Amino acid sequence: MVEHHNDVGGTAFGPVVQARDISGDVHISHTPTPLARSRYREQVRQIAPPELLGRAAEMAWLHRFCTDDDVPHDYLWWRAPKWAGKSALMACFVLDPPPGVRVVSFFVTGRLAGQDHRAAFVDVLVEQLAELLGEPMPVAVSEATREAHLIGMVTEAAQLCRDRGERLVLVVDGLDEDRGLVVGARSHSIAALLPTRLAAGMRVVVTSRPNPPPPADVGPHHPLRDPAVAHDLPPSPHALVLRDDMELELDRLLGGDPAARDLLGLLTAAGGGLSARDLGELTGRGERDVRALLRTVAGRTFDVRPGHWHPETAIYLLGHEELQTTAEEGFGPAGLAGYRARLHAWADRHRAAGWPEDTPEYLLRGYFRLLVATGEVARVVACAIDPARHDRMLSLSGSDLGALGEITAAQAAVLATAEPDAVVLARLSYHRERLTDRNATIPSRLPALWAALGRTRRVEVPADPASAVALCVALAERGQFDRADEVLRGVDGIEHRDEALAGIAVALARHGAVADALVVVDRVFGGVDRAVATAELAVVTHRDEIAGQARALLEALAEHNAGASGKAAARLAGAAAALGDLALARRFLQAVDEPRWGSRARAAIARAGDPDAAELIDTADRLAEGITDPDLKAAALADLAVATDDLDRLARAERAGPLGPDAVAHVVRAAALLGRWEHAETLCGTLAPGSPAVLVALGEAAASAGRTAAAERIAAVAEGMARDFVDDRRRDAALAALVAANDEIGDTEAVRALLDVVEAEGRGTPRTTAPDPPDPDRGPLALDDLIRRTPNAFTRARGLLALARTNRSLLFRATAAIEEIQGAAHRVRLDAAVVTTMAGLGDLDQAVAHARSVGTSVAMVAAVKAVAATEDFDRALSLVGEITDPVRAWEARGFVVKAVAVAGDVPRALSLLADLPAGRYRDKLVEALAAITTGSSRSWVADLLPWADRIADAPRRARTVSHLITAALRHGDRTRARSLVDTVEPPALQARAWAALLDDPGAHAAAHILHLLDWPAALPLVAARHPEVVQALTADVLGR
Repeated sequence: MVEHHNDVGGTAFGPVVQARDISGDVHISHTPTPLARSRYREQVRQIAPPELLGRAAEMAWLHRFCTDDDVPHDYLWWRAPKWAGKSALMACFVLDPPPGVRVVSFFVTGRLAGQDHRAAFVDVLVEQLAELLGEPMPVAVSEATREAHLIGMVTEAAQLCRDRGERLVLVVDGLDEDRGLVVGARSHSIAALLPTRLAAGMRVVVTSRPNPPPPADVGPHHPLRDPAVAHDLPPSPHALVLRDDMELELDRLLGGDPAARDLLGLLTAAGGGLSARDLGELTGRGERDVRALLRTVAGRTFDVRPGHWHPETAIYLLGHEELQTTAEEGFGPAGLAGYRARLHAWADRHRAAGWPEDTPEYLLRGYFRLLVATGEVARVVACAIDPARHDRMLSLSGSDLGALGEITAAQAAVLATAEPDAVVLARLSYHRERLTDRNATIPSRLPALWAALGRTRRVEVPADPASAVALCVALAERGQFDRADEVLRGVDGIEHRDEALAGIAVALARHGAVADALVVVDRVFGGVDRAVATAELAVVTHRDEIAGQARALLEALAEHNAGASGKAAARLAGAAAALGDLALARRFLQAVDEPRWGSRARAAIARAGDPDAAELIDTADRLAEGITDPDLKAAALADLAVATDDLDRLARAERAGPLGPDAVAHVVRAAALLGRWEHAETLCGTLAPGSPAVLVALGEAAASAGRTAAAERIAAVAEGMARDFVDDRRRDAALAALVAANDEIGDTEAVRALLDVVEAEGRGTPRTTAPDPPDPDRGPLALDDLIRRTPNAFTRARGLLALARTNRSLLFRATAAIEEIQGAAHRVRLDAAVVTTMAGLGDLDQAVAHARSVGTSVAMVAAVKAVAATEDFDRALSLVGEITDPVRAWEARGFVVKAVAVAGDVPRALSLLADLPAGRYRDKLVEALAAITTGSSRSWVADLLPWADRIADAPRRARTVSHLITAALRHGDRTRARSLVDTVEPPALQARAWAALLDDPGAHAAAHILHLLDWPAALPLVAARHPEVVQALTADVLGR
């Protein structure tokens, strides 16, 4: 380990963050990611003619369209036949737009390999937009989200241009040349990716031939479907003259000098993009001879462009789209195959040499695209699993995005074959994981920080629900409610969804949409979250009627939720204090029994102006000091320091003990919020040196304080630092999966070799089995005696109920103990347990009578479940009618429906299902029915499918369909199961669906699983059926 000495004092290990006053420049001892620089303009320059002749009227029209505020449409689509001069006109406009217009462009062309499909469109525009926005190229963006990032970048760039008094214009030339549409049924067009709604006054100009019409994947409401945006462009007579000259020259080359024909053949087969040096290597001629030959024999046939990574290097391609087509026809399939064989041999020599520094750019860009276009699947895979090639591409581009794109293209190519090779897909997954790991060790809260700073283009939705909630709220605070809603749809768990909804509601209120905010608050399921969110709305809006609603919710919770958790009670106390109702806040405070929450609640009440504020703060301080866990103690003291503006408490938080990264982040954020910016920066290097997560906390504080420039610099450095990390936990998990898989297939030699790797890396043996079971020789506790001596009434009652399940005589003592419990919430839960226990002992009528006597909805639900379990469904439904709480009534009715289905009365179950109103509760029930019901016939799956299709929530719909696939297989209906697999949307759930089909002949199921999941997650599913996959991955990991 290398020591790095800094001027903070002491010694730090790893990257160290240094800064002076955060209001000025931030100086970081870490190399920032370089800003993007696009050279596409130089390519456009090669398309433009030396002089544009006869197009003054069209150019004036373009200028008016892009500068006038009042135009009938935001899209302009010019259509003209081939050789009309469309590209020349567009290139001249892109190079010389009117003042106040910023242009980004893409010219769809087959003359350069890989420049005629949607992926190239995304890559080229992302580079131009990143430069316009003043940002580095994205590297931690998955292939699945690249297009979404492009859309976000377009919006950000349009807004930036408007803020500068400019207008963004997107130009796309040659939509009819989009060859991505011929790849297959799942291919997508460039046209479909063009935005339907344009932000911030943006305009779009496109060109194409009159036919074909817009591709099928262009939506019905897309502007390209509006005939009013399409206009005919008259052909240029100058372009027609040029066409005649080019075609004559091409004819001479095809039938003339062999040397010139050889150069033409290589450029045609390669799809353009070769330099004079490349052509010299391929033909055995000197570089100067090649240049001279190209210059003398074909001045019009060939265009010259600057290289992508080496703009000082000129590359050659055919001078027009139609010349490429004509040349391909002239050489024929056999002739082109011969030239491509020479290209392959050339590439093989560089591969064998390990892709050295002088590797031609074509072999790292255009060659792969040629392989994909010509269907050379084996060579596509060889490129995509070559680490040396990936490293060379990274050194040239500064990003792994190109290599990840090649892996994705290779996966698609393998899956499109008649018999997909599971081993190949496993190796592709391994190399994808390797690249992802070296780029994506990003702090979980960094996406929310970028969103808070308005840089939503960088945002990758985190898998962690809490981090996704933070991102969701940050997007809403920026006014991006549609994107926030998209993130929300992927958040699992009611508690997390409620937190996100509450944050969105408050953000809506801050943006003036109070009515919408109230609608969103009503979607919050949990009573505590709804009450707290409503209180926040009241504070933000200063509306008395909302404050009244909040007080009513809080009063109801104070009355009925005496057993609320310490955290919940602390939140409710803070909400009441924010409303100025200090008496109500103190009522909630009485229920807070955990020191960390008690400290926070007292601080909130004191801040609200409680007359006994000093006493409350003193008590809060004592509670915080009494916490034994160093991380929790530091967090409590840091919160209290911010609440009281007390630097002494901040110092005590720093000294709380050895702190983990989360606690350090808490302390750093508190220091920044107290205005101790320089001290906060110092803490980053002393308490958690080299931690990007702690740096993100500092960035969040800077952003909340309005120090946007500093926050952006900090976020960029945190992202750069994160890419330098190796995630040992992910590495360990992957090795553990591989060890377990080799153990399963009986390869003990591989297991020993893998364990040697773990030992050599110094991290111990990964756990591959469950923990040891408890020692069976330990004697049982005397539970009855222990329960009698338990002073806590709730614990005593719960224990007696557990014993009463096998000893009826203890039931009376249990009910007596329940009467002694003070908290209503605890009594409600245990009363319901009494009902269940009575029914379990065979006293069903007594159980129902007890539920009625208690009178709570929870107890009545327990009674309904008990009666339904006996298949007395009429009586169960009658009891449902006695439940007054609508939510509990739905819960009880749903249980009856499931019980009816399990009993085999499918028609009645479906009839009861149809009686329920549409919504989340019914959708949840449909999922449950699909999961638990064996069904009486194959028709059960068909009966439930229409209900599954109506489920609004995509993850729930996917889970439901997965259950139906399992049911179809149970009935031997493999055809239906296969047809349903592709309808499952989330990759993880679709992979599980494919797992049910692993017994099918061939490797289709395994191939799809390995494509959908990271290989460590896929391995347990496929190992037993495909040991060859385990062996191939082991060889890759061991470097064999």
